[in-house]
Amino acid sequence: MSLKTLREKHGRFEQKRNLSKSYDMFLCDDSIQLVLPRLLGKAFTKSKKYPIPIKVNQENLTRNVIKARDSTYLYLSSGDCLNVKVALTSMDEEQICENIIEAVGAIAKFIPRKWKNIKSLSIKTDESIALPIYNRLEPIKKVETE
Repeated sequence: MSLKTLREKHGRFEQKRNLSKSYDMFLCDDSIQLVLPRLLGKAFTKSKKYPIPIKVNQENLTRNVIKARDSTYLYLSSGDCLNVKVALTSMDEEQICENIIEAVGAIAKFIPRKWKNIKSLSIKTDESIALPIYNRLEPIKKVETE
């Protein structure tokens, strides 16, 4: 879809929201990546369906699309909670554990103050409650008595 088509056919909020709901993932040419957040607006921001930039003008377009499809993405927000998809329920236990370990290590690098700012980690499926796998306890402060 061209930028012109995006502006003309999906200019209103309702149209953008419908577009966002129509697909699980959006890809874009990396040259227009900086223009899209303003054009797509809140409908895409709330659903965390930002278009993933890929290099379209390369010989290996198929490889770039597959890599974007098979990757996971971290969207840093101003809040204190982040969700990152790191595995599929169709994977075996060993693959899921490997993905969690790799993802946690990579995510910690992007968090300000690294592990000092991570208070807990949980795993969750679409239909389950969050199961904690890590909780950092604050050190006990001594109370002075007179």
